[in-house]
Amino acid sequence: SEGKQLRINVPPLSGDRRLKLIAQVKKHAEEQKVAIRNTRRDANKHADALGKQPGGKHFPEDELEQLKNEIQELLKKYEGEVDKVAEAKIKEVQEV
Repeated sequence: SEGKQLRINVPPLSGDRRLKLIAQVKKHAEEQKVAIRNTRRDANKHADALGKQPGGKHFPEDELEQLKNEIQELLKKYEGEVDKVAEAKIKEVQEV
């Protein structure tokens, strides 16, 4: 007696379906990279605004450049994470 379990037989993926899934994974990965880049752009705008604050409060240029470099490093890190996840999912889809 299986009780509350439900069993569904799922046929193996066809080659065409695998290609479509891989394309979808790549599309979603690129969308995430674009979102990360947009976040970087917004963060850089905020950094620039810090450098041009009214009222005499200004951040030194070297600190602003360091902040922008840190933002860029974070972008690279998280784009790499997106690539890793996408590669793992593509590998999983390609397995027979």
